[in-house]
Amino acid sequence: MKSDMPKTEKQKKEKINYRKVFLNNWIILKYIAPVAPGYFIYSLITGTQHVVIVFFEHVYMIKFVTDAIQYRKPFFASAVFVGGMLVFLVVKNIIEANYTTSYKEKSIKKISRKIQLDLYEKASKLDLACYDDPEFYNDFVWAMSEASTRIFTVLENCSDFLAAITSILLYGGLMINLNIAGLVFVACSFTLQFTVSFVINRQKFRLDNELKPLQRKQDYINRVFYLKDYVKEIRISDVKEKLYKDFEKGNGEILGAIRKRTKKIAVLDFISGFVANDLIFDGIYTVYLAFLTFVERILSYGSMYALSRAAYSMKSNIQLLTRVIPQMHQNSLYIDKILKFMDMKPSLGDKPDAKNIPQLPVGFEIKNLSFAYNNTSGDSSLILKNISMKVNAGEKIAIVGYNGAGKSTLIKLIMRLYDATGGEILYGDTNIKDYKTEQYRNVFGAVFQDYQLFAATVADNVAMDNAEDSEKSAIRSKLDMSGFTPRLMGLENGADTILTREFDGNGVDLSGGEAQKVAIARMLYRNSQVIIMDEPSSALDPIAEYQLNKTIMESAEGKTIFLISHRLSTTMNADRIYMLENGEIIESGNHSQLMSLNGKYAEMFIAQAEKYKANIFTI
Repeated sequence: MKSDMPKTEKQKKEKINYRKVFLNNWIILKYIAPVAPGYFIYSLITGTQHVVIVFFEHVYMIKFVTDAIQYRKPFFASAVFVGGMLVFLVVKNIIEANYTTSYKEKSIKKISRKIQLDLYEKASKLDLACYDDPEFYNDFVWAMSEASTRIFTVLENCSDFLAAITSILLYGGLMINLNIAGLVFVACSFTLQFTVSFVINRQKFRLDNELKPLQRKQDYINRVFYLKDYVKEIRISDVKEKLYKDFEKGNGEILGAIRKRTKKIAVLDFISGFVANDLIFDGIYTVYLAFLTFVERILSYGSMYALSRAAYSMKSNIQLLTRVIPQMHQNSLYIDKILKFMDMKPSLGDKPDAKNIPQLPVGFEIKNLSFAYNNTSGDSSLILKNISMKVNAGEKIAIVGYNGAGKSTLIKLIMRLYDATGGEILYGDTNIKDYKTEQYRNVFGAVFQDYQLFAATVADNVAMDNAEDSEKSAIRSKLDMSGFTPRLMGLENGADTILTREFDGNGVDLSGGEAQKVAIARMLYRNSQVIIMDEPSSALDPIAEYQLNKTIMESAEGKTIFLISHRLSTTMNADRIYMLENGEIIESGNHSQLMSLNGKYAEMFIAQAEKYKANIFTI
């Protein structure tokens, strides 16, 4: 929201849409109901049934008995009334005990599981481009952190709302029957509290909105200090001093935002608490009832007690209602974030007439490909510019260049993790946008330079699933091809060894090179038509790197391979090499052709050969 927006337009933007509040909360209720119907119904009515029980047990019954004593009515009627209430309460408590000790917890877990799986499923299908957008991260963080809480808050608020309405109707009817003037006090308190509570909740939401991005920065610093990835850098450098300063700065910004909002909230809380409650109900109305009972003698003692309790209950439930309705509005604001996240559609989704992938391997043709991460076509923002190449099925293609040349970006476009800003990519004779996206991506097996291992067994990390015993032989074969066998032989549980110690004290942390070999085995196990190796051996020594690439080339006979590297010892046996610089192809050909060209590739290769020749060229 822009700060220079006219005030009237601001007010128009902030005006509460009650229909939207109702619909958002209704969406959540519809979501919960089929997951755990018994829990849903019981949770909705539990507040209402409590209100009804309290009304008859603590108000009407005492009024009934007190009036019977005051006016000397028969004792039998009072005894029957009290006895009936006791029987009802015993049955109710037995049912409630069984519900809370078993069914309730199971239902809560069931609903939590449902929402988390839905969020995970949505996150797994969104485009990589979403993760380049800070606003997406804010919505994503809100959805993941608030979804479960908000679902149960909506149910609780709706239960409280029904209970408050029931209470107001019951006690309001009692007050109308005994002394209608009390409703004037109720109306004054309700109007004041209702208005003030909305203002307070709006301030709290704005504060929460301001704190979320600030808290994300603090959470980042927190992760840096406890994640193993950063331990070495923190120990051997002064980066911790910068982090301390960033933390203090962020903490100051958080405190500033809190101070800015809480002063106004404190004043409003005083108005809501003292004026609307203590002064009106506990002061003026109590004196009024005493006057009617002891001076005017209009009310019985039982009626005075009942009206006093009615006023107290009306006060409590008006407080509840003035909290619940704004909370439902606040829920709606959070639900908007969750729904926005859940409604996001992958821009790289399938067309209605999307085609199936060809059964036989086919080649690629890239035509005048350009790309910018901000999806603009201005030359200054383009990461890739006018890339054109043709790759036949089964060819080994090397894409080389210094860091930042655009190599990995090109591969992401070929895999359709992003769509090009300009130009096109054909697989066979069809634009890759015309294929079914999931089918197309399944064509590829890849090892990325930022690969990840998971807190699971070695075998599960290769299979990327729960590895069955029948798969273990194939998994060990791929681990052997990747060069991991010597390390595997040293693991007590072999392929069933848990990786990382995050959840298992007996887990194993692999070195960078060892982890990379597991990631390469994963790619080989996938047995895809097209293999992507994005700096696949960056953590290996030159000898291991040479041997690994030779093994992969031999084992992937007949498959199309894209090898991305800035270490040229891996590219010598490629059918064709493309040299990228500043997002453009500056040279192409096989190793011999590029060396004879004596251009940038040759310059880069000769510079690296001095470093590697003692190891590589003597193999």
